[in-house]
This record gives sequence, structure tokens and C-alpha cells, in this order.
Amino acid sequence: MAPIADTITATATSTATSTSLADDSLQEVLAVLSGLTVADPDPGRERYDRETYQPNGWADLDGDCISGRHEVLITQSAIPVQMSSSGCFVETGSWTDPYTGIVVTAASGITIDHVVPLSEAHRAGAWRWDSATRIAFANDETPGMLLAVVGSVNQAKGDKTPDKWLPPRQEFHCAYAANWVSTKARWQLSVTQPEVTALIQILSSCSVGDIPARLVAVLPVIVIAPPPTTTTLGAVVPSEGGASEIRVTQCQKREERVVLENPTANPITLAGYELHDEESRHSTMLDQFGSIAAGARLVILTGEDNVESPGEVSWKRQNVWNNDGDTAYLVAPSGSVTSARC
Repeated sequence: MAPIADTITATATSTATSTSLADDSLQEVLAVLSGLTVADPDPGRERYDRETYQPNGWADLDGDCISGRHEVLITQSAIPVQMSSSGCFVETGSWTDPYTGIVVTAASGITIDHVVPLSEAHRAGAWRWDSATRIAFANDETPGMLLAVVGSVNQAKGDKTPDKWLPPRQEFHCAYAANWVSTKARWQLSVTQPEVTALIQILSSCSVGDIPARLVAVLPVIVIAPPPTTTTLGAVVPSEGGASEIRVTQCQKREERVVLENPTANPITLAGYELHDEESRHSTMLDQFGSIAAGARLVILTGEDNVESPGEVSWKRQNVWNNDGDTAYLVAPSGSVTSARC
């Protein structure tokens, strides 16, 4: 299977050629997609409970008596809304469901869709977050994260990813894919390989103007620090690792490079290995990178400008290693840990 960055580059080149004009917004979405972590959901994650994301329904984070739901209704109405006598609730307006094209004028006929559903976010890494972070995600009003849609289409979507569900209105597929990618990037959520394949397929058919200008650029990346958990072995204590295990030998913070080494006389698969930084703000399972040959090394690149060479792979197009000092930890399937100071 070709690395995601190579597939994205080929798609971007093909798309630019087919439209005879490089659409900056589309190229930007493709670049962001190439930086997402590709991984299957952790089978050891805690069970999803919507109450941990919306314990009392939609929150009023700014304390103005208007909840996130009604903030979205106000923002996405095509005409000025009519509020309740208390000024806290939207009663009427005009909303065009982007998924179906249906126009609704009564607020009661509208639901608010999390473009990346809460349970999907949970599977993709949000299960590690603390309560405040989960609530912030569930109520994030950044453009493209929450959409006013009719209830029936929201129910049909459920928690499905783009490889399993797309809006009935095909004209919105490109914008939907861009919204999905930007949300996952903003909150550093992982994607599965089928998900990536579907997103690339959608984006490869997009033309200039199909994606709102600068959709991704306006979304600052949020780095989420997962809370301590009792499901791990506790504090990380570096060890020499097993005699037949891969180890981390170098971390170059300014170059955004980490070097892994297989010191044995046999190839070793990376399945079950995890790489993370000192605060576990950034972590990834290494299954996606295959195996390391006997006596060989593998360089894992991060950062916006990383370019792969033979023996190198790209984790994400974002800086991971703190220039003020950091440590790269490699956790083996056995639980043993090796580390390298950056």
C-alpha cells in the first residue's frame, strides 16, 4: 500500500491537471489530510458515553443564556431569527440543510449535526481526553464543525465515517470531505485507512470552487493533552527493552526526526508499537509503517516541511518535538519502554 503522503501528492497533481488551475483551498485540504495519523481504533479504549461530551445537552460556554445549538441556529439562518421572549432560544428562521437542500423555517425542525460525530471522535482518540476537552469539542462552533440539518438525515448518518455515509446531496460532498478533514486535524483525531481512501476519492473529483476558500487555514490546530489514566502501567520508566524488540535511539527536535532501530538479526513488525512525546500530547501507533529489517533503522518525520527519503516515513505534518526540550518514548507491545532525549 502506498504511503498516504504519496497518494495525496498524486491526487493533488491529477486534480490540478484536470481543472487546469490549482485550487488553493483543495490543495490545502489535501495537504492537511496527508498529515493526519492513520490508525485503527484502540481496542482498549473506554466505552463511549455521550453524557461525558454533553452531560446536560448543549452547553452555554459563553454564559449568555444561548446554548451552542441556538448559537448555530442564529449563525446559519439565512434571515434574522426570531427569539423567544427570554432571548435564549431561537424559534424561527430559514435554514437550508446542506445535506439535502431542504429549507426549514421552524427551529424545532432542525437538528445540529457534529460533522465528525461524537462517538467517531471517541474512537479516533477523544476517549483519552478529560471532561472539559470533550465538552469543548462537542460545543466547538468553528465553521465546518457543526451544521444545521433536518433530523431524518442526521439519524441516517449516525456515527458513520465518509467511507460508510455521505450526504444525499452530491454537490456537498467536496465541502463535507473538507469539513471532515479540517475537524480531524483541528482536534488531532486519527483516521482509518478506509476513511482516507474514501476522502481521497471524494477530493479527487472536486473542481475549483467546490471547497469554500481558506476553509482549513482559518482553523488553528488545537493540541490536546490526554489526562492521566489508570489503564496504563503508570509513569513511564525507560528500560533497555526486550532483546528482540525495536528501540528508539535518536530524537532530533529541530529537524523533527526520530530514529528507530532493530538491533536483532530478524525483521520485526511495528504492529503494537506506540511512539509518543514527553507529555503524550502527540502519540501514534506504528502499525501503519510495516516492519524494520534486521539491523536496519527507520526514521520517522514530523513537521510541516518534511520530505521522505528511502528509509524514512512521515507521521504528521505538524511539529511534535518541543524545542525547549522533549523526550521520545517508544512503547513495545510487551510494555517495555525505550526513550531518547530531544
